[in-house]
Amino acid sequence: MRLPRTFCGRTFTMDHLNTIREIIDSHPGESRSSLSRIICRHMGLISPNGRPQEVSCRVGLLKMHRSDLIKLPPSRPANFGDRQRSRPVTSLSNPGTEICRPVKELKELRITPVQSRNESQLWNDLIDRYHYLGYTAMAGAQMRYLAYCSEGCLSALSFSAAAWKIAPRDQWIGWTPIQRKSNLHLIVNNSRFLILPWIDCRHLASKLLALCARRIPEDWQKHYSYRPVLLVLPLKKDFKRLLCQS
Repeated sequence: MRLPRTFCGRTFTMDHLNTIREIIDSHPGESRSSLSRIICRHMGLISPNGRPQEVSCRVGLLKMHRSDLIKLPPSRPANFGDRQRSRPVTSLSNPGTEICRPVKELKELRITPVQSRNESQLWNDLIDRYHYLGYTAMAGAQMRYLAYCSEGCLSALSFSAAAWKIAPRDQWIGWTPIQRKSNLHLIVNNSRFLILPWIDCRHLASKLLALCARRIPEDWQKHYSYRPVLLVLPLKKDFKRLLCQS
């Protein structure tokens, strides 16, 4: 066993692993979710907004478990909701009316963050049914959006925490490993971008990304208590600064 090892962007030494093992052994009967909360508090795994990094911690613990570095209690699928089960797609995502016109002719074009249960179900269904990657639960900080015009839904998008290492991005920024570790949370990835198959509007993609970029800093500030400064787009292998900087 070679140590230290990196899981979810954090380096773990033998002392860290021994601490995690002691916590697991001293809390028999606790679920994996409960253990992740305890470990976050004990090891100071806290996000910039002051919240425990529970999702990242659970992912890291699972990787350690699969690497035989620790032994987690048996999973309890019921505690994780539909994310761990095959999810049926509902009629919410049935094809809508075909829209074929330039984006400038769309009326009441807007993007809205996903907030209600129905909006979440719609977003999940659309991504699961029409996006080539399908639906998977995202770890870490994230924002999901739906785009509409007066005739209905046009698109589903999501933005989430940045990947730990991307060579072109890191070279473009020019930061050191220590700087990356301290500031990675200030980068946001466009993790999903779906224009519905029955929508054919020229320049719609660029328009939607611009609308999202203008509001992401404020939305992120509201939900996570800090403002990101860089938006990474999987388009033309480029990186774009957020358009809403003060």
